[in-house]
Amino acid sequence: MKMLRVIYPIIVLLLMFVGNSFSQISQSDRDALIYNMQEEKVANNFYTAMQNLYGINVFENISKSETMHMKHVKALLDNFGIDNPVSGKYEAAGSFMDAGLERMYNDMISTGNISVTDALKESAKFEEMDIRDLKAFVESTQNTSIESTLNMLINASGNHLRAFVKNLKTRGIEYTPQYLSQEEFNGIISSSGKSKGNGNCMYSK
Repeated sequence: MKMLRVIYPIIVLLLMFVGNSFSQISQSDRDALIYNMQEEKVANNFYTAMQNLYGINVFENISKSETMHMKHVKALLDNFGIDNPVSGKYEAAGSFMDAGLERMYNDMISTGNISVTDALKESAKFEEMDIRDLKAFVESTQNTSIESTLNMLINASGNHLRAFVKNLKTRGIEYTPQYLSQEEFNGIISSSGKSKGNGNCMYSK
């Protein structure tokens, strides 16, 4: 009986902690995390496909980095008790729960298959879009753990964007931003970051 009197309060406290953890996240945050997890998978699957096709370092390095991005988002999903949208049949390359993202992936593959420069342009466009979406998510969330993780992902995506733009420049192509303002794009490209132009970044280890 004495042991039960000790254990019972601990169980109650644990249940309160779990309940509070789940209650800290809004439905809009849940929806955004589910979308972001799939968006990161689009990047991972596309860069892996382009690496298999063209065999250049930037695709290999950044595809590995995107795997780490997915692990970070997965940790948030697990923490808040949200089912992983890229599990089961959606683990397969090119398979997505969100039909819009699956169409986007297929369109990217079709364009990327044309040439390595087309693949690099699609990659830069995607990183722009990812930065835009992540920033919008950060602005809308009130959850500090989500905000902290997503800010790290934004910095990593900035590294990726610089790497793709640099790879295009070495091929004589000046990339024009598609989703970010010219001012915001210039700020990212001019930033020293941690990228050396080959896709190595904070999450590529």
